[in-house]
Amino acid sequence: MWIKAVAARLSRRLGANLGCVLASVVLFASASSAWAVSDTDLKVAYLFNFASLVNWPASSFGSPQSPIVIGFAGDDAMANQLERRIGNRTAKGRPIQVRRVSSADGAAIRDCHLLYVGDGERGRLDAILREIQRAPVLTVSDGNDFVRHGGIIAFEVQDKTVRFTANTRSANSSGISLGSDVLRLAREVISK
Repeated sequence: MWIKAVAARLSRRLGANLGCVLASVVLFASASSAWAVSDTDLKVAYLFNFASLVNWPASSFGSPQSPIVIGFAGDDAMANQLERRIGNRTAKGRPIQVRRVSSADGAAIRDCHLLYVGDGERGRLDAILREIQRAPVLTVSDGNDFVRHGGIIAFEVQDKTVRFTANTRSANSSGISLGSDVLRLAREVISK
């Protein structure tokens, strides 16, 4: 019941779409525990919502039924959690497919629509970003330095809250539109 109240309050304040997104982050993340929500729960909820809010070029899909592919390099635990949480949910009318990819496999990472780069691959960030430069792949990782090096979204934990910074220049050069709802949720937007 409290989720409906939160959604209604957020909808009035931020607009219907953004309020629903934030409420779904709370609902999605709290499914694991009534009181304790981990940083990973929140990041997984954000990733699911990014799949619904970001616009990719039509050419990045083989057909109207093609899935949105969320790839994970260096963080199998987060991939497992997303798989458990999404079930048969869709984003933008498309199924969501979770893949574990090797950062050394350029074709595999270019086949992703959204690529989360975990701590296990932090040493290869520059190589990963070079490999998918100008490809329509929404890159997400942790730490503000990620967007400063060309990544698109960087998670940060501040005061026990997961926030993110968005780099619109990198998104635009990849042919991706982040959308106004994503930009309103961002702690900081970098456009230079």
